[in-house]
Amino acid sequence: MELIKDKQKTSLYTFYYGLEISPGNFKFADPRSDEVLIDSPSPVFFWPEIYKTAVNWKFKSVDAKKTESGPMQIRIKCGSDSKTVPEMTVIINCYETYIEFSADCTVKKDCILAQWNFFQTGTKIKAFWAHNFRNRHGSPKAYESHNLALGTRELTPPPEYSPDIPKEMVKQWTEDTEFSTFSTDWQFAPHPSFVLFQRDEVMLCLGARDLPHAFGIDVWIGRNTVKKWCLNYGGKYGYPLKAGQKITVPGMYLWMDYHGDIWSSVDHYVNLLLEDGMIPRRSIRNNPHWWSKPLYCTWHDQGFIAQHTYSHLHKTDGWIGKGRKLKSSKAGGRYNAVTPEMLEKVLDTIKREKLPFGYIILDASWFVVQGEWEEDKERFSDMRAEIEKFHKEGIKVLFWTSPLMTDPRARVAKNPEYLCDKGKILDKYPYPIIDFSNPKVQREYVKPTFRHLFSDEPGCLNADGLKLDYLAGKIFPENTVHDISWRGEEIFVHNSIKLMYDEMKKYKPDACLIGISIHPYFIDCQDMVRTYDVTGSQCQHVERGKMVQHFCPGNIISFDFVEERYNWETYFDLAEKGNGLVEFSDILGIEGRPLTQWDYEFLRNKLKKWH
Repeated sequence: MELIKDKQKTSLYTFYYGLEISPGNFKFADPRSDEVLIDSPSPVFFWPEIYKTAVNWKFKSVDAKKTESGPMQIRIKCGSDSKTVPEMTVIINCYETYIEFSADCTVKKDCILAQWNFFQTGTKIKAFWAHNFRNRHGSPKAYESHNLALGTRELTPPPEYSPDIPKEMVKQWTEDTEFSTFSTDWQFAPHPSFVLFQRDEVMLCLGARDLPHAFGIDVWIGRNTVKKWCLNYGGKYGYPLKAGQKITVPGMYLWMDYHGDIWSSVDHYVNLLLEDGMIPRRSIRNNPHWWSKPLYCTWHDQGFIAQHTYSHLHKTDGWIGKGRKLKSSKAGGRYNAVTPEMLEKVLDTIKREKLPFGYIILDASWFVVQGEWEEDKERFSDMRAEIEKFHKEGIKVLFWTSPLMTDPRARVAKNPEYLCDKGKILDKYPYPIIDFSNPKVQREYVKPTFRHLFSDEPGCLNADGLKLDYLAGKIFPENTVHDISWRGEEIFVHNSIKLMYDEMKKYKPDACLIGISIHPYFIDCQDMVRTYDVTGSQCQHVERGKMVQHFCPGNIISFDFVEERYNWETYFDLAEKGNGLVEFSDILGIEGRPLTQWDYEFLRNKLKKWH
């Protein structure tokens, strides 16, 4: 590591990166090619934006010194013309292979932190691609890629564009690259605060060291030039600050890899978190044996019993299966199909056909309504007895839950003290949001619920785990929370799930939580991660499995349902090759017909590989 200082600039070079800071520039360079990959027109490259307050930052000074802990520390002092936040220090800890940066400032007036910006407008990002780790139903890719050479929205196609050129080709030269890591989809939420830029074999990576109090990273780049790049704290609904309060901003890693492999850079990010002790180290070798056995879920067979072929919840709301009479108006036939009679049929089939399932998930809706997580006594007069029947056969029992999605009819939703903003409903999300940061909610709602589900005491259910769903039902910038330290998408969801996870483990240390969050910080509150709903190509399981493998080391990969009978062979083969657990859901029937003896023989042969 070589530090060079003069009156004009401060430079630091290692074999892995070059850093140059001057009154008019911040540069992050590839020392192997002398290519500057980040060229910002100001050394103020990381700064707060206060809602409705204009803050113009100016560089004041830079200082560098060796710290006792090892890294070279560079401190960039900045001043502004604002009385709200008059000064700030950007702190860069320089290690051999990466830099870690954060900032330190105190506000002098009450204000709202709207966002925290990266790199000034006009910064050149000399990479070819940006990779954003998102996923969608039906998409075979585990991430989205964006061409950073795209033009600006204000430009129109030049005259030389022939009418014969496809519109898609014209579009790619007339629109910017714009994306966010905010979790607006139903699966894999929240997403890692991680962005990866690629220039041939060089990977330029930025990832959050700490869980930020933010709602994703927003990026807007046109023709390799930054227009906006920030941690979104919510704009006018941002983080409230009191006069004299020090702003807490997450540390960020910035580094380059030289292998051209996306997943190796993800590994690098996760390893940085592990080395800094930000996330725990887990080993599959320490897992209870039954977690690795094949898993059965009632969901598809509920549809078979209800004579309903659709499998996704959003397609079944209010749907009544053929010939079924509802006992209540709260759900359709598929929901009401979970009964003692169905469970008896399932258990008889498992025993008769010698299917080696280690555990079963009771899917929606064994419960009253979402948010009221106790058995529906209209159908289950003695749920504990039903669970013990499976236990007697050596089969564990898990419950499907959507803990962040609350039905307005649930008891918890009728108590304003338990809800964010006293139960005020957002237009974008028409459900009440439980404020899990509130000690009253933890004491009076979470603890009793989880005691009832997992304790072996009389009157409790003695269940063995949970399968989570629908984490898009979460906190939003518009919501306020009881404990401000929980504010932020990733923090709120993580802390809420961790709260439930810890309560479950108090009663059942070997209980299993099947999550859907492909995020390294969630390693400590989920035991396995499922690949979520897949239709069509089974490659989606494989690609999502890669995300679990690399972002969540130590969590088991669970290959979620296979929808179509013709995909069975491919599904089992890919799960085996991908070291994934199988989560099967069709042992009574599929595609409207009962399974044949040939089907059962096929399943026995495949499932025994996981037994």
